[in-house]
Amino acid sequence: MGSILAPENGFEIYQGSAKTLELLVTDVDTGKALDLTDCDVYFTARRLIEDPIPVIFKSSLDPLQIAKTRPTYGIAQIYLGPTDTRSLEIGEYVFDVWVRLPSGKPYPVIEPSRLVVKWAVTRL
Repeated sequence: MGSILAPENGFEIYQGSAKTLELLVTDVDTGKALDLTDCDVYFTARRLIEDPIPVIFKSSLDPLQIAKTRPTYGIAQIYLGPTDTRSLEIGEYVFDVWVRLPSGKPYPVIEPSRLVVKWAVTRL
C-alpha cells in the first residue's frame, strides 16, 4: 500500500503511468479519522487553478475512481490510470481533495497542492 497523501506534500507521476494515492481524512478540530461511509470524496486537477475545465476529475461516486477502502478509519484510495495522465503535458498542475459530508457541507481535505507530470524515458 502506498504512502498517505498529506496536505503538505504534492506528488509526481510519469506521463502515461498509473498511481494509487492513499488518503487519510481527519477531522480538523479533533484530529480523529473522519468516517467516510456516507461521504463523497472528490479529487480535481487543473493546469492552472483558475482554468475552468479540470484535466482530471475523480469521485467516490464511482468506486473505480476513488474507493473508500476503510471508510470508518477515514481511508480512501484515489486511482489515477494511464488514460488520466497520457494526454497531460509535462509540467506542473494543481490539485485538491474535498469531501461532501452527509449534511451536504463541503469539507476541504487537501488545499491546492502541486502535481508534477514527468517525462518517462521508456514509454509502454
